[in-house]
Amino acid sequence: MSQTAPSLSAADVADHLNVSRRTVWRVVERGDLPEPIRLGRIVRWSLASLPAMGEPEIPPLDVAA
Repeated sequence: MSQTAPSLSAADVADHLNVSRRTVWRVVERGDLPEPIRLGRIVRWSLASLPAMGEPEIPPLDVAA
């Protein structure tokens, strides 16, 4: 029996990285997170493709004042 790597939704990724779902998409657009896998309307990230929990590799977003 083969095992597949866990896949995460945008909400799961946001929880994993302790950010909002919108921030997940901003970071993807910026190129600091990999593009998700899309199957129709289903969007998932591989857990292995994300930064390790507790060691975020995502640079802070520039926030306009």
